[in-house]
Amino acid sequence: MTRTHKPVPITNQEAAETAEEATDLISWVLNHGQVRSVFNKTQAEISVPPGKVLAFLMANMTRWTTHLIAFDHLWCSSPTGRYF
Repeated sequence: MTRTHKPVPITNQEAAETAEEATDLISWVLNHGQVRSVFNKTQAEISVPPGKVLAFLMANMTRWTTHLIAFDHLWCSSPTGRYF
């Protein structure tokens, strides 16, 4: 998915807070199966190609690459949240 946003410089504190909020959101979605089902269904309906659903990934504290991938998936799936 091509991103259309422009990067905004943020401080380390802002980055840490944003990462914590994203991790909390991912944890919440993963622990609520019905909510995850609705997100997945909506994402499948609006995705290109049709039916593509990105997983909600939990970042591993000792593997920083997982943070990038988890937050990237969250960002790419964010249009799904706009339908609620």
